[in-house]
Amino acid sequence: MRVLAAAVAAFAGLVGALIAAPAHAADEDVRWSVTPATASGPDDRVSIQHELDPGASIVDHIAVRNLSGSEQTFRLSAADGFTTVGGKFDMLPTGEESVDAGTWISIPDEVTVGAGETAAVPFEITVPERAEPGDHPAGIAASFTTTQSAGDGTSLGVESRVGVKVITRVAGEVTPVLTVGEAAVEYHGSWNPFRPGSASGAVTISNDGNVRLSVTGVASIGTGEAAVPADGARIELLPGDTREVAYDVDGVWPTVWATGSIEVIPVATTMDGAETAAPAVSADVHTWAIPWAQLLLLLALALIVIAATWNRRRGRRRLQTMLQQAREEGRRSAAPGTPGTLACAGLGAIALTAMLLSAPGAAVAAADSEISDDVAVHVTITELDDSGTDGDQGEDPDDDRGNNGHGNSGNNGNNGHGNSGNNGNSGHGNSGNNGNSGHGNNGNNGNNGHGQGDHGPGGNGSGHEPDRSAGAVPTAALAFAGTGVVAVGLFALWLVVIR
Repeated sequence: MRVLAAAVAAFAGLVGALIAAPAHAADEDVRWSVTPATASGPDDRVSIQHELDPGASIVDHIAVRNLSGSEQTFRLSAADGFTTVGGKFDMLPTGEESVDAGTWISIPDEVTVGAGETAAVPFEITVPERAEPGDHPAGIAASFTTTQSAGDGTSLGVESRVGVKVITRVAGEVTPVLTVGEAAVEYHGSWNPFRPGSASGAVTISNDGNVRLSVTGVASIGTGEAAVPADGARIELLPGDTREVAYDVDGVWPTVWATGSIEVIPVATTMDGAETAAPAVSADVHTWAIPWAQLLLLLALALIVIAATWNRRRGRRRLQTMLQQAREEGRRSAAPGTPGTLACAGLGAIALTAMLLSAPGAAVAAADSEISDDVAVHVTITELDDSGTDGDQGEDPDDDRGNNGHGNSGNNGNNGHGNSGNNGNSGHGNSGNNGNSGHGNNGNNGNNGHGQGDHGPGGNGSGHEPDRSAGAVPTAALAFAGTGVVAVGLFALWLVVIR
């Protein structure tokens, strides 16, 4: 009975110890690091790299440093290495079997390190006889596992690992091969029509060779160009790695259809640090780059031009309409019987009447002023015969107002052997009203012939005295006509002013 009780008590203490220890370890901040090292301690290497022939082996060291305040035991393991999607190096998790370089490494299962101390742990790499030439990645890690219990009595173990990268290059022919897979691109336009847009996308690259590659690239889309990746850093690809790399290109103007390419330049690095450039590869890309902002600007300019042209044409039509209206108004104003026409006609009639009435007086006055005081007037009274005709005889009768001698007498001159006007007499030398004529002609206001004077060579002829009442008849006619014109003008003014 006592043995059974002791056994139960011992079992309970073991369970309590298992539960309490992880909790105590979880409460304590356990920190550690793993770096390449020599037998004496850490060195300045960032990774472990060796080039070995098939079947060869080498011994190297790692340094495990305990950064916590108490002694800790860390589990040591080796596994195949790979690169994550984000470009970080990692190794297969615990429980996943390695098939390559992870199986070539022999290392102790664990190491105990005191608080704040560092332990150098040796390991050995052995290359199989049939290993393929090229780079074979692997990793060595020191892990720490914590166990946390849940309220329902279950527990959860969390393994934390810190490791170092190990690259083993098997001697032989190396072939750096990089391929570019699918490349996507999308255009992002700017709403500012005077600024270019941008393009973004991603390209898939794969290392199909047998050595690790450092990759850089250039993306050219339309009028823009940018480095791949954007920060210009190199991307490391282990053999068999596939990576999707994003890129952004600025300065791409919208050209409706933007084309370009993604060019990737791989570089192979030897174990001694030398670099060997491999052939560049590229992938063509294209995308729609619709210039929406520019099209809207052109549409606005087109609308402005159309509006300006329409306004100009409308202005021309309005001007033509106004000119046509003005012409019609002018035609109506100039039509007969309109007030303006009648007024003009009335004023013109009055002015014409004044000119007609003043003209005869001036003519008579001028005529009277030119009559010489020296003119001798001979009056002959002759009896009419039964037929009422004049009895004056000459050799050549001509005018009813003058007497003829041997010459002819005109209406307004005296002729001796020539002609004379109305107001003179003719004999052999005739005298007119205003001058005397010998053998030449004498007009109303001048004397012509071989000599001038009261008598020609043949003396004075005889005739009737000129009738001054002959000028009164035109004057009366003009006065009568002027009176009529004045009447017409007054009637026109009456139509304009009164009506």
